[in-house]
Amino acid sequence: QMEPVKFVSEEKEAVEDSDSFFCVFSENAVNIRSGKGTEFDKIGVAHKGDKLLVVPGEEWSQVAFTLDGEIKLGYIKSKYVPEE
Repeated sequence: QMEPVKFVSEEKEAVEDSDSFFCVFSENAVNIRSGKGTEFDKIGVAHKGDKLLVVPGEEWSQVAFTLDGEIKLGYIKSKYVPEE
């Protein structure tokens, strides 16, 4: 089960200055992959209600999430990312 991403306060400014945003997923289950494509390994799943940090992309968006107490980066098909 994934946990929400948490950032320390001094990193908050960097997040706000980028194109990234936090979103809550509305889909039941969206695969998080290690690279931009379905040929890459599935490294996690975003479930309905999960909140992730998203850096939007055209076809694939990068996401940050926690897994086993560590921050991980992965990719989700952009069409599954809720609007800001």
